[in-house]
Amino acid sequence: MKRFNLTVSAGQWSILKDKTVGSYAINGQVPGPRLELEQGDQVEIVVKNDLPESTTLHWHGLILDNEMDGPAHITQKPIEPGKLHLPLYCRAGRNLLLPLSTKWIVSRGWACTAH
Repeated sequence: MKRFNLTVSAGQWSILKDKTVGSYAINGQVPGPRLELEQGDQVEIVVKNDLPESTTLHWHGLILDNEMDGPAHITQKPIEPGKLHLPLYCRAGRNLLLPLSTKWIVSRGWACTAH
């Protein structure tokens, strides 16, 4: 079983030599950390929300049920500030079927998915 601890937080990101913008980061990084998996791995991912608002994670390229990956308040419950979340597909201990490729994750707050 591979275990990953992810913390979503607000911070600053230097997008150019002299330009810094506010950003959401995962484990203090933009883009977030690399999670190395092999096809068939069993994975446990714990997500902590250190943002001042609720958020969700969207897993680009992974084939997951909507309630584990969709937008907040539409297909999945948001992770409230200061709370931990263990995605359902990890709690069940089922294998993730990962085609060989690069995937990425992004944090999405309610403002990003509303209207």
